[in-house]
Amino acid sequence: MGTFKRVIDKFADGGDLRALAKGYQSPSGRGWDQTLLTHLAERLPRDQDLADQLRQCLPTPANDDEAGGRIDQFGEMIELKCGEGVLDPNKALPAFVPVVLSACWHAQDPHSWQPYNKKRLKRLRESEPEVCGRHRTVDTDAGRCLQFQRSLRELADNRRMALPELVREIFPPTSRAVPPQSNDRDRREKWRAENPSYSLKDAAEEIFLGGGDLDRLHHQLLRKKNLVLQGPPGTGKTFMARRLAWALTGKRSRERIEFVQFHQSYGYEDFVRGFRPTRDGGFEPRDGPFLEFCGEAHAEREEAESEGRPAKPLVLIIDEINRGNLSRIFGELLMLIEADKREEEWAVPLAYPPKDGGPAEKFHVPDNLYLIGTMNTADRSLALVDYALRRRFAFGTIGPAFGEAKFQQHLVDRGVPDWLRDRIVGRLQELNAVIEKDGDLGTGFRIGHSYFCDPPEDAASAWSAWYRDVVDYEIKPLLEEYWFDSPGRAAERVEALLSGD
Repeated sequence: MGTFKRVIDKFADGGDLRALAKGYQSPSGRGWDQTLLTHLAERLPRDQDLADQLRQCLPTPANDDEAGGRIDQFGEMIELKCGEGVLDPNKALPAFVPVVLSACWHAQDPHSWQPYNKKRLKRLRESEPEVCGRHRTVDTDAGRCLQFQRSLRELADNRRMALPELVREIFPPTSRAVPPQSNDRDRREKWRAENPSYSLKDAAEEIFLGGGDLDRLHHQLLRKKNLVLQGPPGTGKTFMARRLAWALTGKRSRERIEFVQFHQSYGYEDFVRGFRPTRDGGFEPRDGPFLEFCGEAHAEREEAESEGRPAKPLVLIIDEINRGNLSRIFGELLMLIEADKREEEWAVPLAYPPKDGGPAEKFHVPDNLYLIGTMNTADRSLALVDYALRRRFAFGTIGPAFGEAKFQQHLVDRGVPDWLRDRIVGRLQELNAVIEKDGDLGTGFRIGHSYFCDPPEDAASAWSAWYRDVVDYEIKPLLEEYWFDSPGRAAERVEALLSGD
């Protein structure tokens, strides 16, 4: 907490808002209060009005009335900047102003102020309804924060406890469980079932990608709302897509995540809405997975607005997104999925009427719905991705991870002996260098690491046999397809992989 106080003091003396956002310590982990402060730093580095007002709000207030006035004043400034279009109203939420300010006041005076958020207030109201009832005032952000502070102070006086001691008793800190080693499958799966929460840090531990690269992909998903992970076969694109989705929803679960796969026969009628046969031999309009999932996202947004909280994100993963005729599948949605057109003012009528037979309703994609697609860059049977779709998605390229220390450690954790680990890494990197230099192939045709990520449990006595099986039955057919017009070259590369076996 001392470091956080120094960050606050430095900002109060005229320091950079970005440094405050970076050093901020959220009372509930990295949440919407952190998002608010980070967004202010990104959008308003030169906005002296807001920066000066925030500096005036940060010192610990002399009394509760002054604290309430600061919360109201700064919240009104946030609303004003959102109305002017300077701030994004989905990231700059006035409801989190008291969360940020109370955390800063607590860092400076922990015996008078405690970090506030709605979850803490709800728990306090449930455990101490009588005390909280005495301090209930106006139902505003400032009113709720002051109810929380005053109730805690009364409880501390009644129990003759210091305020920090009382808070530790009511809100005990939770320790983050550490997952077992990756070679203990049963314990790992049990741990995952018991610990469903998921963050970007958890994703970084499972993905063979540098933390900075993962952060950039996550940022592009938040910025664009539509992201395609593209790369050669076997680079873990679908694996990564699921973990980005879990990190965004905060939970290792299929809840608020939908999964579809495109193919050559897939169309608008399958994805959005189309006529389907009925039991009596007729046809009726029926919503596809995209429209149904958008309905869930709209419902979540409406519920969030009624409860005064941010809407939870929903993620649609589209596997093999380039295998379908994208213009035919998306139709008018090509415009609606754009990040800046996720509002009702951009709504358009759908091509098919609803199931009840009424007129075609106007539809827009909600802003809490995110799309993650995967694309195999080595599939020569497919045409280039539609340029209209490319403009609406961010594209992240995922390459083989044989040279990554995290992949090599994964092999160690799975019991792969050193000699075989060196063989996998060295020979596959050599093969990929040949493919990359081939004028008819290139980087998009390299061989990915996932072929070797899952050795069988009983491989300890037959590591060479496992390696040969992967090469003979998975990699060899792929190389024969690559060099279909030069079978001798494919055989040469397979022989190089198996040399010594």
